[in-house]
Amino acid sequence: MTGGAQREEETFGQRIKRRRRELGLTQRQVAEVLEIDFTYLSKLENDRGEPPGEQTIRGLSAVLHEACYAQRSATRRSAHRMRQ
Repeated sequence: MTGGAQREEETFGQRIKRRRRELGLTQRQVAEVLEIDFTYLSKLENDRGEPPGEQTIRGLSAVLHEACYAQRSATRRSAHRMRQ
């Protein structure tokens, strides 16, 4: 399996964690910038809890330099709504 294929299989949380680590940031540092609790960020990275809101996803995108989070936000939120 190539590195690209592994990234395609990443969950949303795994991608957040990978990018944060690549940038040398701690959960506390990212959470402080986003004005969220670091325990919530930990839950996101472990794919637990409620899906993040648009503001959190946009903040993650800015902090982690990932333009695709905004697209994933819409898809994920739509899927979550359909399950309810």
